[in-house]
Amino acid sequence: MQPYAVAVDTTNQNVSPWWHWGLAIFIAFMALMSALGAAVSFAFGPQMWRDSLESDWEVTDPGPYPENGTADEQATWNETNEDFEAKEMVMKILDDVEESRIIEIQAITQGIFFLTAIPLVIMLFSQHQSAFKYTGIWMGAGFVTTLAIQIYSQSLTEKIFAHLPSDVPDYSSFSLALGIAQTITCYSFLFAILALCSIQSKKGSIIPQSGFHSTEVGMVVVSDDITPVTSAVLSSPYMAPPQLVKQSPEGIDADVIVGKQLDEQ
Repeated sequence: MQPYAVAVDTTNQNVSPWWHWGLAIFIAFMALMSALGAAVSFAFGPQMWRDSLESDWEVTDPGPYPENGTADEQATWNETNEDFEAKEMVMKILDDVEESRIIEIQAITQGIFFLTAIPLVIMLFSQHQSAFKYTGIWMGAGFVTTLAIQIYSQSLTEKIFAHLPSDVPDYSSFSLALGIAQTITCYSFLFAILALCSIQSKKGSIIPQSGFHSTEVGMVVVSDDITPVTSAVLSSPYMAPPQLVKQSPEGIDADVIVGKQLDEQ
């Protein structure tokens, strides 16, 4: 009997396109939320709140305290003065927010986030080979930008707490730490999703056969001129274990090559 070898290609596993499409839909949803956030930031900025408060919060400076006034007059003054001080505090906070330009910075960042997501979504839907790579870069840029904005906002948070009554605890540092922790957690989840989709979409991975699934064979090549390079042993209860070899034949695109050991001439 002539010696022979069998080359089995297990790389042609069917890969679901939804590893690309699902991530594309998720990125598109995130981008749309960013666009909506940018629109809301521009439409309802601090100036809008200032105009609304000045027109709806009708309270004026009550003047000096009525030392010789009646109890009712003094109570009315106290109530009016508290309301006036609260309005002044809110106006100062709005001034700080407007001076920091944090609303504009966030809106511009969200707009860029949305625009750069458009070609990314197209690449994912078309299953471009570099789609996951650029998605990782896009997520990394978003992560760094979010942290930078949070750190920049810290000075604004400190100013806001400075306007609050002294009996209100200063949670500015805690707010920054919590925001950074939330950002790290959120983006860790996003990077985990990206890694999962990238790994599952890889072609050419050999899936070992098990009781839960069988390995599909995409190509079988039978040849009698393949040179064996390594040996392996397969056993069977019905026959003596043959001496098999794993081969790497030149010009054959296969990962698993098995065949009988060639007899020495």
